[in-house]
This record gives sequence, C-alpha cells and structure tokens, in this order.
Amino acid sequence: MSVLLFAAAVALMRYWSGNAENVHPRVHGPVLDLAGSSAEERGLQAMIDAVRGCSRCAAKLDVVVIRASGAEGLNPVFMGLDGVDSVVSMVITDRAAAERDDVERAVRDAEIVWFAGGDQCNYIRWIKGTRVHRAVQRVFRRGGGVGGNSAGLAIQGDPVYDACPDVSAKSLRLPPSDADRRAIPSGSDPTAIGASQSGSWSPTRAGPPRSGCRG
Repeated sequence: MSVLLFAAAVALMRYWSGNAENVHPRVHGPVLDLAGSSAEERGLQAMIDAVRGCSRCAAKLDVVVIRASGAEGLNPVFMGLDGVDSVVSMVITDRAAAERDDVERAVRDAEIVWFAGGDQCNYIRWIKGTRVHRAVQRVFRRGGGVGGNSAGLAIQGDPVYDACPDVSAKSLRLPPSDADRRAIPSGSDPTAIGASQSGSWSPTRAGPPRSGCRG
C-alpha cells in the first residue's frame, strides 16, 4: 500500500492499494449498499458482484473510499474481496479538497464509492454540493455502486440528520406515543424529532436503484 500526501491549503491524505491503472469495466447497477454500523464483507461482496454483473469471475472494479477522518482501515477489507482491482481511501477535511480536479477525477473513475464511518456533520460541511458530491452521483447514474457504514450510511437518506453540534435541528411536530412520553426526561420537548437543518443531500439522488444490498 502506498501513502501519498498532496500539498494544498489543507493537506489531503490518500491511501492507495492495488493496481494504479483504471480498469473501466462494464457496470450493471446502480447499487446502493446500506451497511449499518460496519462494512460487512458479505454485503460488500454482494455489491461488487451486482455492479460487475457476475460472481467468481474475472471482472475487476476500482473502489474509492471517502473519509472525513481516519486512514486506510477499509483498504484491506475491500482488497480481500473478489473482484477488486484497487482501493484508494481519501481523507477529505475541507471543501477545497472536495473541489479539486484530481479528487473529483478519482471518484468519477471509480465503479464503487464508499463513505466510511465517522461524523456525518463533516460530510455535510465538506462534501455536500461540491464536485466530489456530483462525481458520486455520476458514478451511481452510470450504473456503479455507492454505499456507506455508520456516518457514511446516515448521509444516504433524504432528508439527513447531520448531527452538527452548532446547528439546531428543526422539529417534526409529531405526537409522541405513550412509550415515548415515558422515555422522555422531564423538561425536554417530547415532539422534537430531528431532521437535518442542512436539508437533504443524498449522495446518489438519482432515483431508486435497480438492485440493492444490506450489509
């Protein structure tokens, strides 16, 4: 595995595993993988096989892991699966990095884009509405796979609860059940069910997938 550090206003860490050449296979999606709290290998393999249109075959895919923190933790997970030619994990920590040509190109050329866990607020702050965001949408529209685990799963919805600590969540005025009332501490608002003040931003946002996976 190689580790590359790119100079910018804020440094971008990129962790590369596998073949550096793009494979550009035919893709058979789109596929949306909602993995839960962790990237479960059987679900990831099912996504890979759905995107490449076969299992136990020679077709290979390139994977991009988008992170707002962490390092190369998912590289060996993806490289251990059948049909993965390369994995690059990119740690994006400001909007400038998400607007860069080389970062957009890496995402656009992938067949699978995965959002790692962490803090979904950082994805909203640093990626929502950027060139990287639009590149993810293009991958999905052309038949690739998109997914995420934990915080990377939380941003797949429409709308999204962003969990940003400096922004108050709007309330959906829904009547609580009796169980809700019993569970709510005295003095709290029993109807404050969070919805993102940042608004919806589903990374795919291209209509329902033709096939889907759950980790």
